Amino acid sequence: MFDFIKIPFKDSKVSSSRPFLCDKVKQFGICEGTCVERHDLCKTLDKECLNIPTKCMINIQLTKILSASHFYGRILKYSTKKDPTKDQDWISVNDSFERIKDELKNIGSTPNTIILSKTFTIGEMVMVQTEQKEFYRAVVLDINYGWLTVKVKVILIDLGHTEEISSNKIFVLPSHLKELRPVAVEIIISSMEPVVEGGSVFNWPVNTTNLVRSLLEPIILTDLEFICKVELTLGITLWVDWILAKKCIKCSHIACKLYKSSLILPNELIKRNLARRSSLLIDKLINLDKDAHLWKKHLSAEKPLVIKKSSIPLFSCDEQKNEIDEVIKVQWAHLSQHTISNVSVCYVDSPKCFFVINMQFYERVIALQRDIDDAISNKIVEKLTCATVGNICLALSPEVNKYNRVIIQKINDKKAEVLYVDYGEFYEVEIDNLLTIPSSLITKLPLQVIECSLSGFNVILPTDTVDQTFNNRLLELTDTKIYLKVLSSTTNAKFTGGTYYEVVLFNNDININATMADEFNMYVDNTQIQNILSSNYKYKEDESEVDDVFDEEEFKCQMDLLESLFKTSNQTNETQTVPSSTNEKKNESDSKSLNKDNVIANKEQIKCIKNEKKYCLDCNVTPVVPQCFWHQDDTWIYLKLNILSVNDYNTLYTMDTITINVETNSVSYSFTAVLFGFIIDELCTCHVSFDGIFIKAKKLIEVKYHWPRLLKCTKKHKYIIYNTEFCIDETKNLQVWCKVMNNYKMKAHGKQLNVEYPDYDYNDTDYSDNDDGIFED
Repeated sequence: MFDFIKIPFKDSKVSSSRPFLCDKVKQFGICEGTCVERHDLCKTLDKECLNIPTKCMINIQLTKILSASHFYGRILKYSTKKDPTKDQDWISVNDSFERIKDELKNIGSTPNTIILSKTFTIGEMVMVQTEQKEFYRAVVLDINYGWLTVKVKVILIDLGHTEEISSNKIFVLPSHLKELRPVAVEIIISSMEPVVEGGSVFNWPVNTTNLVRSLLEPIILTDLEFICKVELTLGITLWVDWILAKKCIKCSHIACKLYKSSLILPNELIKRNLARRSSLLIDKLINLDKDAHLWKKHLSAEKPLVIKKSSIPLFSCDEQKNEIDEVIKVQWAHLSQHTISNVSVCYVDSPKCFFVINMQFYERVIALQRDIDDAISNKIVEKLTCATVGNICLALSPEVNKYNRVIIQKINDKKAEVLYVDYGEFYEVEIDNLLTIPSSLITKLPLQVIECSLSGFNVILPTDTVDQTFNNRLLELTDTKIYLKVLSSTTNAKFTGGTYYEVVLFNNDININATMADEFNMYVDNTQIQNILSSNYKYKEDESEVDDVFDEEEFKCQMDLLESLFKTSNQTNETQTVPSSTNEKKNESDSKSLNKDNVIANKEQIKCIKNEKKYCLDCNVTPVVPQCFWHQDDTWIYLKLNILSVNDYNTLYTMDTITINVETNSVSYSFTAVLFGFIIDELCTCHVSFDGIFIKAKKLIEVKYHWPRLLKCTKKHKYIIYNTEFCIDETKNLQVWCKVMNNYKMKAHGKQLNVEYPDYDYNDTDYSDNDDGIFED
């Protein structure tokens, strides 16, 4: 949003001041009279926000001519070359003009989404409709109250036009469109001043302005571009040394045929004796500010181009903001075909359409509700100004009197039918009571409603009616602890944007599908029901969520292993630092050490034979299993497979498994990890480097949570090297361990980690990737 909108227009009780820098000051550096515009530079309002170098060439499209030296236009490209004659010399600029134009058009053409602004004030950003029936963003400059009508003077911030609009053509602008900077920028020629006999040199004569219009308008009408040399930028205002009309080499443009040579301002006015060269304007602008040295430094230092991009945002201050403005990809909760889920049925439309909630994540829903309550109490949400079908927002739940996440299904006059996406309920609410939702509350937890179809029943046509008794009976049978098994899935969801699952509902006493088929045989598909009855679905206790409980015994084993590793490491260091006094003592010590090592080796050999029996032999039974390093943070898990000389590979991801098949020069690998937790299979990546294969997978739940282990199986797996960095006592000496794990993190993240280890010299440690740094799962 404009910074000046947040600043009051009233400077005092006597005088009224507006935040715009005076046009006279912009063009001539001084204003002779008294006006309500601003006459001093302000670091807040005139701060640099255009994402272009301070001094460069720009390619523009003019949209408005205000005077002989004052214009509005759009920046299309820029270049730092002195003579940018080739296309690759220019860098395109994305000013979001087309996106804004399309959104305003959709709002204006969709019924019940355009809201008339009843109260507007000077400085407010609104949406207006012009006489040409087009919609634009605008800022209110002045309000004239008549006897019967109210006329509002506005500036169309994406074109630079100033127009007078009737109050019934002013509408509420959606909040996300207020956050985007103005598209049109002011362009002022700083290298000339008027030549006027007996007149003021601080005003352009009308005939000079008309001449400039007659010269430039043919070029503007044919959509030809101009090239300018930028001298200074303040806010969204550019001062340029000259403007050159860009001509085509061979074309049928009227402007190209009209002018035999290139048209350059101010040359066209100087040769007609209507202007003379002057270089004082920039200095006058600098002297307006008390901290003149700040602006001189700003002018003398050209902004270097660190990275060249083919297209960049126009406003550097909005670059981070624009990422937030992009449409957020909504995630819906998933069900896995490989597991049996404990669910709750919350809404029934028909046998082929009902909602369930996965009870495994119900605690996360409660935590999300607390975050929503905090957002409302801290007043970081506001009223929804543009309600459209498909919008995700917050609405007050009639049952619990709390705001929950909803998606708008229908809009009828001033009411909206919404679906509470975490509870599976439909309600009709007032549009004025809807609130905006922060993007963090959308992405923190997937929308929990899951749309399902009861397997064994025929498709219900739109012309058919379902007996309400069926819906009530299904809700009655599912009013206890219910388990769900997925048979198949599609994307043909009716109410949600998630996956549509065909399922079987059951508990240890009855099969819900079979019971409903017996009582309502008019909807039954006999073939599917027979298949369900023959499968005899039951819930086994060992498939419960006991795996989600932290394994204390396994944790203790890991800690014991860590203790022994560092204890052995410390003993080795002490042995290496003890000097020998004589050769005889050294030989005697070596002999004793050799005997001792033999004894230890024999004991270790016996110990290894006993320990090998503890490792799991059930998972990934293949001729060869690659060694797998893994680590994690709150959002991602990272895997590195020590597989070299990869000829071909393919990967397969599901909600709870990662499978990779690899062909090398000498052997074939097939590795499957049945994961402890769930991942988002669409957000998994894999790449191959010279020292292995790296996999990155995003966790389904983004919270402060670590998986205690990689695999769901609770047994030990010798080929899984386990990162216990997060559960080690901070008092331990972890230098060696952290160094090894950060090598893998650096490769998985794709950037160097800024990790410092005080009072530790890596050069003193001759450490390689061997078994001393291995912690097995």
